[in-house]
Amino acid sequence: MIRVAICDDDISFTGSIEEQLHTLTSSLSIPLETETFFNGNSLLAELHRGIRYDIIFMDIEMKQIDGIRAAKTIREIDEDVQLIYISGYEEYALQLFEMRPIGFLKKPLYPDQFRQCLKKALDILETRILYFSYRNHYRETVSYTHLRAHE
Repeated sequence: MIRVAICDDDISFTGSIEEQLHTLTSSLSIPLETETFFNGNSLLAELHRGIRYDIIFMDIEMKQIDGIRAAKTIREIDEDVQLIYISGYEEYALQLFEMRPIGFLKKPLYPDQFRQCLKKALDILETRILYFSYRNHYRETVSYTHLRAHE
């Protein structure tokens, strides 16, 4: 099960991302669980409670706490989460490198770019799962989120 958080203050946009995620992952037979947050503080609260995600889609400009400040805290809690920024503003691109995102998607979303970015995140997660399986001589597939819960 791949766990994905979507953090954006635009309710209709989060619904669109969620729909695209489910369409793409179901076509690849990948089980997916999504959770939506409309501000960075609610996402951070879940992370502080111990909830972990494999991938986080994060808007940059949000009320209360912006996506860059939220990501700094996210990286303190979880260095391995695949962080993908989404914004209508490209001028933030240089500030994002410190947070080590694996992608930046510009609003409005283009399906091909979204698919490529998601595939990149899934490939990274798959590599981590295979590495664990190989190093520990397991033959069953174990989700990366499940492994991290037992650290």
